[in-house]
Amino acid sequence: MGSIYGGISMKVNKWIVICLLMVFFTGCATWKPIKEKNALWEFGDFRARLPVGWARTKTSGEILLLTRGGVYIEHISVSRTKTNKELPHSQKKITEDMLLREISQVVIDEISLNQNFKNFKLLENKPVDLGGVGAFRMVCVFHNEDFAKYKSVIYGFLYKKKYYEIHYQALEQHHFEKKLEAFDQFMDSFFFKLEDPESVGKK
Repeated sequence: MGSIYGGISMKVNKWIVICLLMVFFTGCATWKPIKEKNALWEFGDFRARLPVGWARTKTSGEILLLTRGGVYIEHISVSRTKTNKELPHSQKKITEDMLLREISQVVIDEISLNQNFKNFKLLENKPVDLGGVGAFRMVCVFHNEDFAKYKSVIYGFLYKKKYYEIHYQALEQHHFEKKLEAFDQFMDSFFFKLEDPESVGKK
């Protein structure tokens, strides 16, 4: 599950979740603890400071995946999707000439039609400036198939003919507010090396 489908799949088998948590806590596989010396993240034209004390990896669906207590509890992800590609739930497409409000509506439609996200409710959707690039910021809540309630913050934008999404998702009770500051600091540090202003999405 990547990009506009809401980050980590909420239909993950419980045993897989347990295994993921075990891998995380034992420090095995590709999870790397984030310390002061390796907190700077760079990917193409993107730069950001990662939250110290978390751990990072990447998957086939995410450029960057971060967690502190396990992905089922909370995670931050950065992903990208090709434009002009039909989406699985709404069959709509994000195109290079779309305005931000149009893209955000496609995202809303896609999530609301995804059966992994039950009782989906949009709390906020507004345009923001993200390091000089126009983006939208969306806040929503939903339940997974086990009726656990999650809260998400999604930043979406077009950059160099691709759709990018930065996603923070956490269990609403006890976890969302505790980790929100780390996510906000990550977003405040987000930086673009802008060489081609025409490649940036429209507001």
